Amino acid sequence: MTMGEAHEAGTLERTEGTTVTAPHAPAPAASPVRVAVAVVEPDDHQRDRLVTMLGSSVSAFAQLEELVARLSSGIGVVVVLGPSCADEATLAMSARISAQYPNVASVRALVRAATGAGGAAQDADRIDGLEGATYLDVAVANLAAALEASVSDTGAAEAQRRLSVARNVVHSTEDAVAK
Repeated sequence: MTMGEAHEAGTLERTEGTTVTAPHAPAPAASPVRVAVAVVEPDDHQRDRLVTMLGSSVSAFAQLEELVARLSSGIGVVVVLGPSCADEATLAMSARISAQYPNVASVRALVRAATGAGGAAQDADRIDGLEGATYLDVAVANLAAALEASVSDTGAAEAQRRLSVARNVVHSTEDAVAK
């Protein structure tokens, strides 16, 4: 048994053989988190390679449209776009998906800000009006817009405004995490 490994009745056993009592019994092991993962890649070889890398429980699609037809608003999916998806048609389709799913739009804003691609502020402005948008979607998108503004010509004033929007949205919910 290795150092720090859980042992029965709330004790820990050290490799050297001395035993110490833990202040509290260890919590039961949590169930593994299940996340739906989809790979979209038109090239068969590349798609198979990505599926092999990500594991057998991945759903594979040749086109983004195939995946979109099977999406449900109640089930979250991590979508991995393969290298062949870096074309205008696929990127335009991802923009349409963002318009339908506010959580995707907020993450898209964050990715755009982090990569310096631009457009995070426009995404943030759109999200507030999307049906089904949560306060978290609005907050994340405005944090993305603040990040983008902090390194742009709009500078500190716009970054501060976006941070204020994000804070106000979260505080207005009285969410326990925000307190």
